[in-house]
Amino acid sequence: MKYGERKSISKAMRQQVFDKYNGHCAYCGRKIEMKEMQVDHIIPIAYSCYGPRDKAEEVRKMFEDESINAIDNLMPACRACNFYKGINDIERFRNRIKSELDHTCRQSFQTRLAMQYGIIKYEPWDGKFYFERLQEIDFDDVDPHHIVHQHER
Repeated sequence: MKYGERKSISKAMRQQVFDKYNGHCAYCGRKIEMKEMQVDHIIPIAYSCYGPRDKAEEVRKMFEDESINAIDNLMPACRACNFYKGINDIERFRNRIKSELDHTCRQSFQTRLAMQYGIIKYEPWDGKFYFERLQEIDFDDVDPHHIVHQHER
């Protein structure tokens, strides 16, 4: 695969990505349909051109051995999370949510008013994505069919 070139992801690989988190967005945990799923690259393809210099060489090697499109570098994402993550890696995405969404949204007049009327309740985000929460669960002790997802509460 040529450096910087996008390669389409096969239907079989898309199914593997979808199944990775049982039809949920790896970031927010929302249930998604296969047809609406977007395949996100954990280490973004754009890093080959626009990313931090220290990551550029790593991404070039990933293009050479085609691991840029390996299942370990792919996540199922809803449209909103994939759009908001953009060309960020996981840590930059996390920091963006903390600084822009978690902090800025609380400062808006509309949010403060909605909190005052009890329409919404503010709960600080712990900085963990859905896939990270799943990694913390000991599935030997829990029936995975009874997990309540954050957005389902």
